[in-house]
Amino acid sequence: MVGARIITVAFAPLAMLLTACGASTTPAPAANAAPTKNDAKTPQLRRSPLIPESVSQRGVAFFERGVEQAPTDENQALADFEAASKLDPEFYLSHFNAAVLHEAQGDIDHARTAYMRAIKNNPAFAPAVLGLARLFQRHALNTGAEKVLQRGLLALPNSAEIHAALAQVYAKRGELELAEAEAQRALALDERSNAALFAFAMIFRRRGQIDLSHFAIKQVIDSGEQLGRAYNELGLLQLSEEKRSDALRSFAKALEFAPNDAGILNNFGVLLMETNNYAQAEALLARAVQLGDGVAGFWLNYGNALRGLGRTTDAENAYKTALQKGAGSEHALYQLATLYLESVGLGGNDVVRLRQAVDFLRRYSVTAGLKGEELARCEQQLGEAQRQLRRAIRRRTRSAKHTDPKVSALGK
Repeated sequence: MVGARIITVAFAPLAMLLTACGASTTPAPAANAAPTKNDAKTPQLRRSPLIPESVSQRGVAFFERGVEQAPTDENQALADFEAASKLDPEFYLSHFNAAVLHEAQGDIDHARTAYMRAIKNNPAFAPAVLGLARLFQRHALNTGAEKVLQRGLLALPNSAEIHAALAQVYAKRGELELAEAEAQRALALDERSNAALFAFAMIFRRRGQIDLSHFAIKQVIDSGEQLGRAYNELGLLQLSEEKRSDALRSFAKALEFAPNDAGILNNFGVLLMETNNYAQAEALLARAVQLGDGVAGFWLNYGNALRGLGRTTDAENAYKTALQKGAGSEHALYQLATLYLESVGLGGNDVVRLRQAVDFLRRYSVTAGLKGEELARCEQQLGEAQRQLRRAIRRRTRSAKHTDPKVSALGK
């Protein structure tokens, strides 16, 4: 199971499956306590203090059965949690456990919805806040994660885990001073916070403090928590040291622990392309774009893998999809331009392709904010594309004169 695990005991540590009840069932209700419609023929269960009083016994029973089923039959467990949620929409624990199972099965949309319902019914339930934030992070939606965590701190200002998670969001975005401040707050609240150590590992790597980053990430890995993300961070650290073979092994290990993490799939796929292993890279990146559909960079890398396999039409479609995905989409303009330039002379309408290449290069030079050598290189490519376009137009004109009698007659 990926990410958070279902909570199985009241006030369990984060990332465990949560049960609604204490130990065994108690005797049936007193004789003068008539069962409700939903409670009929259902044993009365001793409730955890986490369960709202309004939750029906039948809802609790569905929930407990889901907990029992989860280790062996996730689908049945999910059906039980959703039945509990339908009976008692305010039962935030059933929404949370359903979210965990949806996420484990790669159903990101339903996972997000269930996490949000859990938070709506209990804004101070930290596992749901952290679960939704991690879901956003796993799919490269850092802005969404930041908003979830900031709202979570309004209800839980002294949560070390939420402060540490926010530090990780800032570190990933390169806002290192903000990241360090949040990580320090987390450590002040819990000096043994592994999530804060993880944030410091990210901060140290970005500052080039390699030894400190290695020390921090080793502590996180040794703790056994968040191993998918920890090995991914180790892989990025090894890449910064030019240790590509070690990074490949780390990304592979990360994927074992977090097979539905779009960021890990993307990182592993990109590094595999550097070794010309385009087939395996394409398989990983196809999964990344499925899980992180809204991320332009994932679609760009997927297009590059398809291009490496010679699937130019599919690559073109991937780049065009990237153009629709917001931040980073401007780089698809460059990839499309170079793809069209490479296809000149291979059949089809060269003039149309070259006009598109010229247009994309012009737009790229403006929207990407190029400067210095990058701008000079783009302008050189643009100039070459314009020259090729003029030659292609002249060739087409000469060809038309030889093949079209009307054009030939006009020329006499």
